[in-house]
Amino acid sequence: MSNRIGVHVRDKQKRGELKQLRRSGRIPAVVFGADKHNVSIDVPKKEFMQWMKTGGGSVVYLQLNNEEELAVLLEDMQRDPLTQDIIHIDFLQVDDKKQVRTKLPIVYAGTPIGTKQGAIVQTNSTMIEVQALPAYIPDSLTVDISGLDVGESLQASELNLPDGVSLVSSEKEILISVLAK
Repeated sequence: MSNRIGVHVRDKQKRGELKQLRRSGRIPAVVFGADKHNVSIDVPKKEFMQWMKTGGGSVVYLQLNNEEELAVLLEDMQRDPLTQDIIHIDFLQVDDKKQVRTKLPIVYAGTPIGTKQGAIVQTNSTMIEVQALPAYIPDSLTVDISGLDVGESLQASELNLPDGVSLVSSEKEILISVLAK
């Protein structure tokens, strides 16, 4: 999956026009930051959802009207409270040469051995905050939890972060625990 999405610059629109835009398979969005003016855009829903399946934590390059390309991070998404459809996206424009802080999705892999003894897994966090140059930020961080036994937990300090990525979250933050019933 490419980390490039072709988007269209749009004018400020009224509520009815935004609904029509969403019905046509596009999501209204805004790009801000990096000492630039805010840019209103619309993003193709299909391409955005494909990128989100990879984790949505890394830099994505938005190509504006098939011309200028902006490096951005996903900052926020608003969802419809009833349907959970994405109704608006906020992107933070980044400078490739400056470190940025972002939230990195954690993917837990494996089944803790403690669950075979009747324990339950309590997930406290599925994101950690990191700092790195945009090029070093991975889509997500996969963590093997199969070695956790009853009464054990995983702290943020125990994560193996990629080279060039440093932890901003508290080192003592408990991410996942295996608890006795």
